[in-house]
Amino acid sequence: KLKREERKIHEDICSSVCWNSENELYSISDDMTCLSWDINGDFKSKVMDIETPVIDFDWIISNKKSGELMAMGCADGTLLFAGHSRKVEGRVEKAHKGAIISVKWNYEGAALAS
Repeated sequence: KLKREERKIHEDICSSVCWNSENELYSISDDMTCLSWDINGDFKSKVMDIETPVIDFDWIISNKKSGELMAMGCADGTLLFAGHSRKVEGRVEKAHKGAIISVKWNYEGAALAS
């Protein structure tokens, strides 16, 4: 059974959501924030501010030594990468001529499609 609760945590439309390996749900919004939620859908924390609107993002879940890596596709064609620190640690400017509407890691984490 689905339930809907009225919550206004993000200040603008949520563009993408994704689970990480610890069953935390992450959401990114046009308000340029990334938020985390627990498995029950309760708000946990603001993870980071993002400089440009993100349309889609995906986690690569790897072994404990290398941790996780989030890839974010942006409205201006930029790819952003954030690691365990939950800060933007890398970027590829003008990875596309237009908006990046989807990003997905392959299962091994060796390739990223956008």
